[in-house]
Amino acid sequence: MVKYNDMYYVCWLIERMHRTTKKPHSELVSLLGEARIRHYMELADVFHCENPDKIVGELAEEIGLPEPPLYGSLPNEKDIPSVRPIAGVYSRIVKNTHPDDYTNGIINVFSSFLPPLISDYGNNLYWANKEYLIESYKEGALL
Repeated sequence: MVKYNDMYYVCWLIERMHRTTKKPHSELVSLLGEARIRHYMELADVFHCENPDKIVGELAEEIGLPEPPLYGSLPNEKDIPSVRPIAGVYSRIVKNTHPDDYTNGIINVFSSFLPPLISDYGNNLYWANKEYLIESYKEGALL
């Protein structure tokens, strides 16, 4: 059975891939596909024990992207929020809007209007109230 932490790990993985490959979240979930997302969620406890750069590199190769740079080598990494709190934002939205189907929740949330706005760190939307983000997601626009 997939748990919240497993879903959070996949959100974390997608956010990390977004940062290292510079691909939009929606493109990443499209390339990953439902079966691969479900697979990574079901085996999240195993993948979590691996080196994150190794997992991101292998996953990028699987979906046909060039090997991304190591995360620690990103030039602006110290100027933006870490991957963890941003993945937490996405996982809370998924949990509250798709409690019975985390896989499709991940696909829907990461394909929505929210990721480009959350990734604009100048607007601090990632720190917005959880309920505000959930209701905005449901409405299809910021309230």
